[in-house]
Amino acid sequence: MALKYDVIVLGGGKGGKTLAVDLAKAGQRVAMVEDNQIGGTCINVACIPTKALVQSAKIAHYCRSASDYGLDATLAPIDFRTIRARKDAIVNVMREANLKQFLDSGMDLMLGRGYFVGPKTIEVSLSSPRDNQKVVEITADQIFINTGALPFVPSIPGLDKIKYHTNDSLMSVDNVPKHLLIVGGGYIGLEFAQLFRRLGADITVIEADSKFLSREDRDIAEQVLDVLTKEGIHCLLNTKINSIQEEDGGIVIHANQNGNSEEIRGSDVLISVGRLANTAGLNLDKTGVELDERGFIKVNDYLETTTKGIWALGDVKGGAQFTHLSLDDYRLVKHNLQNPQNKHSAQGRLIPYTVFLDPELARVGMTETQALAQGYSVKIAKIPAAVIPRAKTQGETMGLLKAVIDAKTDHILGVSIFCAEAGEILGVIQLAMELGIPYQKLRDIMFAHPTFVEAINLWFLAVENAKS
Repeated sequence: MALKYDVIVLGGGKGGKTLAVDLAKAGQRVAMVEDNQIGGTCINVACIPTKALVQSAKIAHYCRSASDYGLDATLAPIDFRTIRARKDAIVNVMREANLKQFLDSGMDLMLGRGYFVGPKTIEVSLSSPRDNQKVVEITADQIFINTGALPFVPSIPGLDKIKYHTNDSLMSVDNVPKHLLIVGGGYIGLEFAQLFRRLGADITVIEADSKFLSREDRDIAEQVLDVLTKEGIHCLLNTKINSIQEEDGGIVIHANQNGNSEEIRGSDVLISVGRLANTAGLNLDKTGVELDERGFIKVNDYLETTTKGIWALGDVKGGAQFTHLSLDDYRLVKHNLQNPQNKHSAQGRLIPYTVFLDPELARVGMTETQALAQGYSVKIAKIPAAVIPRAKTQGETMGLLKAVIDAKTDHILGVSIFCAEAGEILGVIQLAMELGIPYQKLRDIMFAHPTFVEAINLWFLAVENAKS
């Protein structure tokens, strides 16, 4: 007999775990199935550990540049095991806090692998037997799938015969790679490129696209590329990989760059070309839940799947993959459960993001390219980070701030911010966009001096008319 619950949450990522805790505290009988990754991808192998490493790398960078601040500092040889231990300690504290929250909520936390055996029935292979049972069967009328995404490993001839890293495994190495080859020039790959460069590795980024950061406007992308290049990171664009192999204890990539055959050599390789839905083994064919052409779960505007009573939250449903978006999925679903006659839609949500390079790259809304493609007549506000007083005092003057403004309404359509503390500045702009505040109001608000947010005053004084 299957154990009956009111709600089953399959996967304990940000959206799922928060929903499970809330519903359990509200008195519902909730089972959450988690495959031993307490707290989800963000805490264990993504946002939290990577940003801990980014900070260690930033301190190393400060040590090397101490003379720029009138100081004399010596950086000892990098001990990555110690850096890794700091990262692991941060992760463990957050895992323990999450576990306590789960247990205190009254939910039934099941550690193990869950998979469907019927439309509303899940079998769980437990990591540790429960009442002498290694497998339990559970059922509920409402099921929320929140299993996240995994690193995508492409079919490159020879890749299956060598030792390679994904973002998960690279954070657990014993030593900084001597020369790290990064396949993929996206946001994750670039974060790893800069942090390991600052820890002493030689870095070569291999990108198939002929454009660097093709989703960004060219002026922003060129600024990012310039910063990374000055730090000694080599970015090879328009480079198609033919095969990969181990040779003399290192890695050799055979590729065509701009039509010419090239051999790219390094000590280690990171595969960072995107992520795929973590749905393998869930037996979704037994539920009627449909997948899209990329393997992500199809959902409607209310995050409902093609099967009544089953929802999908977070990365597993495709689209933008951010922890804060998964949390917003939780807010949306919770509201809709409580207000079935007045449901909120996922359409039109402003989705911000920050890439934790140094300086940071933060964006929300449309780029100039996107706005023009959609037929908007726009004004552009753009300033170099070097004009910001706080940037000067901190010696962090690299970067560019760019805003795209609707020329008819003076409302902000989107911003791209590449400067120190860009993610913090972004929050102010996003709030203005959400509230429909015209750029002139932001331009004239009194911000504290000297702060990075104060840059907004200078920024929106720089509005210029752009061709529609």
